[in-house]
Amino acid sequence: MKRLMAFVIALLGVISFASCSKNDELVYYDYDLSKYITLGKYLGVEVELQPTEVTQEALDNEIKYWLDYYGYTTTKEVEDRDTVENGDIVNIDYVGRIDGKEFDGGSETGRELEIGSGEFIDGFEEKIIGAKIGKSFKFEITFPKSSDIELSGKLAEFEVIVNSISEKVYEKLTDETVNSMTEGEYRSVRDFTAYVKGYLKDDIVSANSELIWDKVIANCKILDYPEAELEEYINDTYDYYEKEAVSGELSLSEYLQSNYSMTEQEFKEQTEKEAYENVKKEMTAFAIAKAEGIEVSERDYKNGLDDYAEYYGYDTFDLEKEVGKEKIKKWILIEKVLRLVTDNAVDISKTTEASTKK
Repeated sequence: MKRLMAFVIALLGVISFASCSKNDELVYYDYDLSKYITLGKYLGVEVELQPTEVTQEALDNEIKYWLDYYGYTTTKEVEDRDTVENGDIVNIDYVGRIDGKEFDGGSETGRELEIGSGEFIDGFEEKIIGAKIGKSFKFEITFPKSSDIELSGKLAEFEVIVNSISEKVYEKLTDETVNSMTEGEYRSVRDFTAYVKGYLKDDIVSANSELIWDKVIANCKILDYPEAELEEYINDTYDYYEKEAVSGELSLSEYLQSNYSMTEQEFKEQTEKEAYENVKKEMTAFAIAKAEGIEVSERDYKNGLDDYAEYYGYDTFDLEKEVGKEKIKKWILIEKVLRLVTDNAVDISKTTEASTKK
């Protein structure tokens, strides 16, 4: 249940707890669904799903992430090759130029950079893969339009030289490191490994649920969108980010630029796009619930409230007070619809794999 619960939250983009209830009546929507959506096939949809078994490689990589994040790594210089590979830590000198002139902040010497970390502008790190130690090389990159105003959309040439290549060495995972990393929540390698494997499996299940849901939505015909629902999503989104900006003593424009390299116009366009996607998903779930006679019983509500309170780290009373019973009940209803759809989906991955081998 909790795997689908997490997917419901991601699916609907639940970012604000502000309840839209106007009265005590519990309703999921207050418009005529038939005017906005016609359902297509939603039971027995055929989808190529990912195997839910967590591979040893995926488990090892996630544990490495933990060790790296908490500082249980060292580095050693690579001696058996002189060519940069993805994941290497390189020491580089670089100079950035626009129209032949160096620009502020575009040059550095002795910079340590992990290839694949995403620290630099998109495309920069990828250009270093394959470079050789001591050999200078050049490449061009266009700055995104949402970046620094002075660099926005401009084409820059970088000249780079790799001074050295190192790689990470991960410490062995022990009961002591597990206890330290999780602040005592897990005390043994066995328990911690089981925990990691569990949430990796949850991620796969969520990804599969998304594939199924995308197919269900694609089978629907959207006739129109209820304006009130679109407006509610947009207002909730603005309200959330404006509060975040105020908490940081910033204007909305400053907050968006600082945290997301995004202008207000870009934010407006993205929010409106997400509103249409969100409302489409909700309408699909409501239409299926209506067609299948799915409802939320008091027992469903109590169990769901407990799960969502645990997920958000709230007391059930406080969550219900802040969110409102209507919105929580909506989450639970959509979760029940998702379970119906996913349980009845047909995995064709093996069929596809077999036909590929022929």
